[in-house]
Amino acid sequence: MGLVKKKKPNRKLVVKKLDAIFSQYIRLKNSTNGLATCVTCGDTKPWKEMQNGHFYSRSRYATRWDENNCNVQCMKDNIFLKGHYIAYTKYMLDKHGRDFVDDLEVRSKQLHKISTVELEEKIVEFTEKVKQLQK
Repeated sequence: MGLVKKKKPNRKLVVKKLDAIFSQYIRLKNSTNGLATCVTCGDTKPWKEMQNGHFYSRSRYATRWDENNCNVQCMKDNIFLKGHYIAYTKYMLDKHGRDFVDDLEVRSKQLHKISTVELEEKIVEFTEKVKQLQK
C-alpha cells in the first residue's frame, strides 16, 4: 500500500470561508440586541442585513481581516456607494484620529503573504469569537 496524499485545501475556498466568518464576527461584535448601525449613514438594521465594510480595500491582504480596518456598513453604502468613502474617512478620523488612520494605511500597503494554514487558523479563531458573541 502506498501513502495516501492529503489533498491541499483550495485556497480560494478557504479565503471565502474566512471572509464569511470574519464578516459575521465584525457585524455581531458591533451589534446591540441584534441590531447594528452603519458607520457611514447611521442606518440601523438587524446585523444579518448589514455588511462588513473595509476602510482599506479587501484587496490589501495585510489588513483584509484586521478588525481596525473593518466596520458595519449597510449594503447601500458598502456596495452601491462603493464604501461611501468620504463619510467612512470622516468616521475613521473622528473615532481613531489621523495618526491611527495613517498607520493603518502604511500597514495596508505592506506585502504580506498569508499561508493557507494561517488562513485556516484564522477561521478557527473567528469561529470561536463568533460563538462567544452568540452566548
